[in-house]
Amino acid sequence: MRIVLFFVVAFFASSALVNAATVVVLNPSQDNSIYENSPGNSNGSGDFFFAGQNASPSPRRALIQFDLTAIPTDAVITGASLSLFASQVASSTAYDVSLYRLESAWGESTSDANGGEGAGIAAATGDATWTNTFFNDQFWTTPGGDFVADASATTTVSTTGAYTWSSPSMVSEIQGWVDGSVANFGWIAIGNEAVASSAKRFNSRSNGSNNPALTVEFTAVPEPSSACLLGALGLGLLVRRRR
Repeated sequence: MRIVLFFVVAFFASSALVNAATVVVLNPSQDNSIYENSPGNSNGSGDFFFAGQNASPSPRRALIQFDLTAIPTDAVITGASLSLFASQVASSTAYDVSLYRLESAWGESTSDANGGEGAGIAAATGDATWTNTFFNDQFWTTPGGDFVADASATTTVSTTGAYTWSSPSMVSEIQGWVDGSVANFGWIAIGNEAVASSAKRFNSRSNGSNNPALTVEFTAVPEPSSACLLGALGLGLLVRRRR
Protein backbone atom coordinates (compact mmCIF):
# COMPACT_ATOMS: atom_id res chain seq x y z
CA MET A 1 0.00 0.00 0.00
CA ARG A 2 2.85 2.36 0.86
CA ILE A 3 4.53 1.56 -2.45
CA VAL A 4 1.35 2.32 -4.41
CA LEU A 5 0.88 5.57 -2.52
CA PHE A 6 4.46 6.59 -3.23
CA PHE A 7 3.98 6.03 -6.95
CA VAL A 8 0.77 8.08 -6.91
CA VAL A 9 2.61 10.96 -5.21
CA ALA A 10 5.54 10.59 -7.62
CA PHE A 11 3.21 10.67 -10.64
CA PHE A 12 1.45 13.87 -9.60
CA ALA A 13 4.70 15.53 -8.53
CA SER A 14 6.25 14.70 -11.91
CA SER A 15 3.17 16.08 -13.67
CA ALA A 16 3.50 19.29 -11.66
CA LEU A 17 7.11 19.61 -12.82
CA VAL A 18 5.98 19.35 -16.43
CA ASN A 19 2.95 21.65 -16.11
CA ALA A 20 4.22 24.37 -13.76
CA ALA A 21 3.69 27.75 -15.41
CA THR A 22 6.24 30.54 -15.44
CA VAL A 23 5.42 34.21 -16.11
CA VAL A 24 7.92 36.76 -17.41
CA VAL A 25 7.33 40.47 -17.96
CA LEU A 26 9.52 41.96 -20.68
CA ASN A 27 10.33 45.52 -21.71
CA PRO A 28 10.85 46.29 -25.41
CA SER A 29 14.26 45.78 -26.94
CA GLN A 30 13.38 48.60 -29.36
CA ASP A 31 10.46 50.77 -30.45
CA ASN A 32 9.99 53.60 -32.92
CA SER A 33 7.47 55.73 -34.86
CA ILE A 34 7.20 56.20 -38.62
CA TYR A 35 5.39 59.10 -40.33
CA GLU A 36 3.77 58.98 -43.77
CA ASN A 37 3.90 62.72 -44.52
CA SER A 38 7.51 62.95 -43.28
CA PRO A 39 8.98 59.74 -44.74
CA GLY A 40 12.50 60.71 -43.66
CA ASN A 41 11.51 61.23 -40.02
CA SER A 42 11.69 58.87 -37.07
CA ASN A 43 11.66 58.92 -33.25
CA GLY A 44 13.93 56.10 -32.12
CA SER A 45 14.97 57.56 -28.76
CA GLY A 46 11.81 59.58 -28.13
CA ASP A 47 9.50 59.19 -25.16
CA PHE A 48 6.47 58.30 -27.29
CA PHE A 49 5.22 56.42 -30.33
CA PHE A 50 1.99 56.86 -32.28
CA ALA A 51 -0.79 54.97 -34.03
CA GLY A 52 -3.49 56.66 -36.10
CA GLN A 53 -3.82 59.83 -38.18
CA ASN A 54 -2.96 63.40 -37.28
CA ALA A 55 -5.14 66.35 -38.26
CA SER A 56 -3.60 66.68 -41.77
CA PRO A 57 -4.61 63.77 -42.02
CA SER A 58 -1.52 61.58 -42.26
CA PRO A 59 -0.88 58.17 -40.67
CA ARG A 60 1.63 57.48 -37.92
CA ARG A 61 2.57 53.91 -37.09
CA ALA A 62 4.41 52.39 -34.14
CA LEU A 63 7.00 49.61 -34.25
CA ILE A 64 7.76 47.50 -31.19
CA GLN A 65 9.94 44.45 -30.60
CA PHE A 66 10.87 42.28 -27.58
CA ASP A 67 13.91 40.13 -26.84
CA LEU A 68 12.52 36.69 -25.95
CA THR A 69 15.79 34.93 -25.12
CA ALA A 70 14.78 34.72 -21.43
CA ILE A 71 12.24 32.08 -22.48
CA PRO A 72 13.59 28.55 -23.16
CA THR A 73 13.41 27.58 -26.83
CA ASP A 74 11.46 24.41 -25.98
CA ALA A 75 8.91 26.24 -23.83
CA VAL A 76 5.20 25.98 -24.57
CA ILE A 77 3.62 29.44 -24.64
CA THR A 78 0.26 29.43 -22.87
CA GLY A 79 -0.59 33.13 -22.57
CA ALA A 80 0.53 36.57 -23.72
CA SER A 81 -0.54 40.19 -23.34
CA LEU A 82 0.94 43.53 -24.36
CA SER A 83 0.31 46.57 -22.15
CA LEU A 84 0.66 50.11 -23.50
CA PHE A 85 -0.09 53.42 -21.81
CA ALA A 86 -1.89 56.07 -23.88
CA SER A 87 -0.50 59.37 -22.58
CA GLN A 88 -2.21 61.64 -25.10
CA VAL A 89 -5.01 61.34 -27.65
CA ALA A 90 -5.89 63.60 -30.57
CA SER A 91 -9.54 62.82 -29.84
CA SER A 92 -11.27 60.94 -27.01
CA THR A 93 -13.33 59.10 -29.63
CA ALA A 94 -12.77 55.34 -29.38
CA TYR A 95 -10.73 53.92 -32.27
CA ASP A 96 -9.31 50.48 -32.82
CA VAL A 97 -5.54 50.03 -32.64
CA SER A 98 -4.32 46.74 -34.07
CA LEU A 99 -1.04 44.83 -33.89
CA TYR A 100 0.34 43.12 -36.99
CA ARG A 101 3.34 40.80 -37.10
CA LEU A 102 6.25 42.43 -38.92
CA GLU A 103 8.09 40.52 -41.64
CA SER A 104 11.24 42.65 -41.95
CA ALA A 105 13.96 43.69 -39.54
CA TRP A 106 14.00 47.39 -38.64
CA GLY A 107 15.94 49.78 -36.46
CA GLU A 108 15.81 52.14 -33.51
CA SER A 109 18.58 54.74 -33.40
CA THR A 110 19.19 58.12 -31.75
CA SER A 111 16.49 60.31 -33.31
CA ASP A 112 14.54 62.16 -30.58
CA ALA A 113 11.68 64.44 -31.65
CA ASN A 114 10.82 67.72 -29.96
CA GLY A 115 7.66 68.72 -28.07
CA GLY A 116 4.85 66.21 -28.25
CA GLU A 117 6.87 64.26 -30.84
CA GLY A 118 3.91 63.88 -33.20
CA ALA A 119 5.88 65.08 -36.23
CA GLY A 120 9.02 63.07 -35.54
CA ILE A 121 12.47 64.38 -36.46
CA ALA A 122 15.07 63.67 -39.13
CA ALA A 123 16.10 60.03 -38.88
CA ALA A 124 19.52 59.07 -37.57
CA THR A 125 21.56 56.34 -39.22
CA GLY A 126 19.92 53.01 -38.45
CA ASP A 127 16.45 54.37 -37.70
CA ALA A 128 13.29 52.98 -39.25
CA THR A 129 11.26 55.48 -41.29
CA TRP A 130 8.17 55.24 -43.49
CA THR A 131 10.42 54.16 -46.37
CA ASN A 132 13.47 52.73 -44.61
CA THR A 133 13.90 49.70 -42.42
CA PHE A 134 17.33 51.13 -41.54
CA PHE A 135 18.00 54.71 -42.59
CA ASN A 136 19.32 55.44 -45.13
CA ASP A 137 20.23 52.45 -47.26
CA GLN A 138 17.76 49.65 -46.45
CA PHE A 139 14.09 49.80 -47.39
CA TRP A 140 10.69 48.30 -46.68
CA THR A 141 9.31 46.32 -49.59
CA THR A 142 6.12 48.33 -49.04
CA PRO A 143 6.47 51.87 -47.61
CA GLY A 144 4.85 52.00 -44.19
CA GLY A 145 6.10 48.58 -43.14
CA ASP A 146 6.13 44.94 -44.21
CA PHE A 147 3.60 43.00 -42.14
CA VAL A 148 1.11 40.15 -42.37
CA ALA A 149 -2.41 40.95 -43.51
CA ASP A 150 -4.29 39.61 -40.49
CA ALA A 151 -4.19 41.47 -37.18
CA SER A 152 -2.56 39.71 -34.24
CA ALA A 153 -4.79 41.53 -31.75
CA THR A 154 -7.01 44.62 -31.62
CA THR A 155 -7.98 46.88 -28.73
CA THR A 156 -10.21 49.94 -28.73
CA VAL A 157 -8.43 53.03 -27.38
CA SER A 158 -10.34 56.13 -26.35
CA THR A 159 -9.02 58.38 -23.58
CA THR A 160 -5.64 58.33 -21.84
CA GLY A 161 -4.83 55.32 -19.69
CA ALA A 162 -3.53 51.77 -19.81
CA TYR A 163 -4.64 49.33 -22.52
CA THR A 164 -3.98 45.65 -23.16
CA TRP A 165 -3.71 43.52 -26.31
CA SER A 166 -4.11 39.76 -25.98
CA SER A 167 -5.23 36.94 -28.29
CA PRO A 168 -4.55 33.33 -29.33
CA SER A 169 -2.76 34.72 -32.40
CA MET A 170 -0.26 36.53 -30.18
CA VAL A 171 0.37 33.29 -28.28
CA SER A 172 0.97 31.46 -31.57
CA GLU A 173 3.29 34.17 -32.89
CA ILE A 174 5.37 34.26 -29.72
CA GLN A 175 5.58 30.47 -29.80
CA GLY A 176 7.06 30.70 -33.30
CA TRP A 177 9.46 33.44 -32.27
CA VAL A 178 10.64 31.46 -29.25
CA ASP A 179 11.14 28.12 -31.00
CA GLY A 180 12.75 29.80 -34.03
CA SER A 181 10.23 28.68 -36.63
CA VAL A 182 9.37 32.34 -37.39
CA ALA A 183 11.75 35.32 -37.36
CA ASN A 184 11.05 37.78 -34.53
CA PHE A 185 10.72 41.30 -35.93
CA GLY A 186 8.00 42.34 -33.48
CA TRP A 187 4.74 44.09 -34.27
CA ILE A 188 3.54 47.25 -35.98
CA ALA A 189 0.67 49.09 -34.27
CA ILE A 190 -1.79 50.68 -36.69
CA GLY A 191 -4.69 52.88 -35.64
CA ASN A 192 -7.69 54.21 -37.54
CA GLU A 193 -6.26 55.56 -40.80
CA ALA A 194 -9.61 56.53 -42.31
CA VAL A 195 -10.35 59.40 -39.91
CA ALA A 196 -8.40 62.61 -39.23
CA SER A 197 -7.22 63.22 -35.66
CA SER A 198 -7.55 59.57 -34.69
CA ALA A 199 -3.95 59.31 -33.45
CA LYS A 200 -3.21 57.83 -30.04
CA ARG A 201 0.16 58.52 -28.38
CA PHE A 202 1.73 55.81 -26.23
CA ASN A 203 4.69 55.91 -23.85
CA SER A 204 7.78 54.27 -25.31
CA ARG A 205 10.52 52.29 -23.61
CA SER A 206 12.54 55.53 -23.30
CA ASN A 207 9.84 57.18 -21.20
CA GLY A 208 10.40 57.56 -17.47
CA SER A 209 7.11 55.87 -16.55
CA ASN A 210 4.39 53.50 -17.73
CA ASN A 211 6.62 51.73 -20.23
CA PRO A 212 5.36 49.06 -22.62
CA ALA A 213 5.36 45.56 -21.16
CA LEU A 214 4.88 42.13 -22.70
CA THR A 215 3.69 39.49 -20.25
CA VAL A 216 4.31 35.92 -21.39
CA GLU A 217 3.17 32.77 -19.59
CA PHE A 218 4.82 29.50 -20.52
CA THR A 219 5.51 25.98 -19.35
CA ALA A 220 9.04 24.68 -19.68
CA VAL A 221 9.67 21.05 -20.56
CA PRO A 222 11.93 19.79 -17.74
CA GLU A 223 15.08 17.78 -18.23
CA PRO A 224 14.34 14.04 -18.29
CA SER A 225 16.29 13.59 -15.06
CA SER A 226 13.95 16.07 -13.31
CA ALA A 227 10.73 14.63 -14.67
CA CYS A 228 11.69 11.06 -13.84
CA LEU A 229 13.47 11.64 -10.53
CA LEU A 230 10.59 10.77 -8.23
CA GLY A 231 9.56 7.80 -10.32
CA ALA A 232 13.13 6.49 -10.23
CA LEU A 233 13.23 6.89 -6.47
CA GLY A 234 9.97 4.97 -6.17
CA LEU A 235 11.32 2.18 -8.36
CA GLY A 236 14.42 2.03 -6.20
CA LEU A 237 12.33 1.67 -3.05
CA LEU A 238 10.26 -1.04 -4.70
CA VAL A 239 13.37 -3.04 -5.58
CA ARG A 240 14.75 -2.64 -2.07
CA ARG A 241 11.47 -3.82 -0.48
CA ARG A 242 11.34 -6.87 -2.75
CA ARG A 243 14.82 -7.80 -1.59
